[in-house]
Amino acid sequence: MNKTTRVDPSVSTDTRDDASASDQALLPFADKMRYGAANMAGYAMILITGMFLPIFYSDTIGVPLGFIAIATALATAFDAITDPAMGWISDRTQTRWGRRIPWLAVGLPGVAIAFWLLFCPPESLTTTGAVIWFTACYLVFVLFQTVFLIPYYALGYELTLDYNDRTSLFAVTTYFGLCGIVLATWLPELLEFQLGMTTRAAYNTMGIIYAVLMVVTGLFLMQLREKPEFMALGKNPFVPGVRKAMRSRPFLIVLITYILTMVSFVVPGVLMFYHITYVLQVENPEFWMAIFAGIMSGTGFFTIPVWAMIAKRIGKLPTLIIAQCIGAVANFALFWAGVGDVWYVLGVMIVLGLIGGVDFLLLAMEADITDYDELLTGKRREGQFAALFGIVPKLVLIPGMAIPLSILAAAGYVPNEVQTPAVISSIKWIYILMPTTFYILNILVLLRYPISEKVHNAIGKAIEAHVEGESALDPVTGEMLLPPGTDIDEADDWQLDNFSSGELRRMTQHGPGTLTRDVILSILVSLAILVGCIFLTVQTIFGLDINEEPGTWCVLWIAMASASLAALVFHILRFKPARQMARQPINQNVVLKKIEKVSKIKRL
Repeated sequence: MNKTTRVDPSVSTDTRDDASASDQALLPFADKMRYGAANMAGYAMILITGMFLPIFYSDTIGVPLGFIAIATALATAFDAITDPAMGWISDRTQTRWGRRIPWLAVGLPGVAIAFWLLFCPPESLTTTGAVIWFTACYLVFVLFQTVFLIPYYALGYELTLDYNDRTSLFAVTTYFGLCGIVLATWLPELLEFQLGMTTRAAYNTMGIIYAVLMVVTGLFLMQLREKPEFMALGKNPFVPGVRKAMRSRPFLIVLITYILTMVSFVVPGVLMFYHITYVLQVENPEFWMAIFAGIMSGTGFFTIPVWAMIAKRIGKLPTLIIAQCIGAVANFALFWAGVGDVWYVLGVMIVLGLIGGVDFLLLAMEADITDYDELLTGKRREGQFAALFGIVPKLVLIPGMAIPLSILAAAGYVPNEVQTPAVISSIKWIYILMPTTFYILNILVLLRYPISEKVHNAIGKAIEAHVEGESALDPVTGEMLLPPGTDIDEADDWQLDNFSSGELRRMTQHGPGTLTRDVILSILVSLAILVGCIFLTVQTIFGLDINEEPGTWCVLWIAMASASLAALVFHILRFKPARQMARQPINQNVVLKKIEKVSKIKRL
């Protein structure tokens, strides 16, 4: 087993004997500012590309919305490969500058230039040329965004090991992010209507501003220093790393919470304009949408310090549950909003904005989970966890956006017309009931989250015991844990995690050759789904004129293709280990011990 300590080597051995990892020196506030400042542009770019980019390309450049949706879905399919790959590569990088900083240096200029190009399409482009320009620039932007964001969040996980200091770090980070969002919400309005720019010039200028802001804040980010001792904890294979993560109860709980939280924000974001236009029936829906979005972001901006203070006093989990309760009640209150009730809705938006700044607690909880994973595996895998926390919600995002619009279409929605009572009822129920339901589900899921400050401190002490070669109590499950690699050879343990428990059982019954057959079958199933989705997508697109909308189903085919592509790559990476097991099988007693070990983890 690797004997490298996880804590700062400048701390004496005597001190480490009496302190957990959470007792180490806190991260200087200046470093929190350096880290958080980069989120001002990075976080805002996500909002801008989601909220303003479609409007800019559809209304100003002339790209049909359906093709914008297809390009966005293609980018998500691209993410399905690049996000996990970047996390794994980042964890395995070893340079004198660390594991994250070199990739941040590559991602920063790339994402800035790609973002600028997105908002500066040549005026001479035809509709077809604009579709190609948007798709190409957006894919490049998404690629460099991955190269930057995955190492960025991984770096945040490891900058401090203190339970409460992480809350402070990610509160500062979210504070900067909301600053960027507030600025982004009003910048187009300021440039176009207050300074008299054309729409194209206003968006061109916004692209330049955020590209420059990204580079400037990134220069401060580069001054941070990583923990060199984490590089010495060894590298992990990709597929076994995913399996080990998916068996972690804290990880699964936060991942599900992340997905539910994202959907509870995405659905109102997609339908807000429809609710303002057809339920409230105001004369200037664009104005009120900007007001509502700005109020929600602005309120969250001011409540971050309050949520951080509450979390420090009562803990991250209780604070997050309180926020979800507020969200459920406030969102359901929108049910009583009717024609002209803009001020009532404005009040509800202020209340919903109160919880807009609480998401930093999820980031802090994600960081705590990487510590628990170190206890279980003996490795630091911040990059892989950051990628998993990023890609799974993205795969859910497309259906989350497409399904509400499909329901409206089925109810008989006609653009720019007086809507039927059935359509208005559908808007209200989807806009209100779906997010409220997700808030409630979030509460039920979070109640099972096991890592408190006390548990986290116990995790740090257990890791130190493992470093010394001693057994330690798992504070999450209550089971005694041997140091990684003690009960089962570490190389064998990771090798066996290329396969499911069912595959390993079949191997013990019918021989190691079954693993290769099972993997090939999984590859063929994933490939068949991928090919089918591609065929349906291509058939739809090539059957349309450039000005026709491809429809929601085309976007869903691409979403399914992205998921099947991720599964295909996952199973292809298992083929070589399966062949190795056929040639050099691991002792059957070891395999049976591994099966029992995994079954025990699932029971717990």
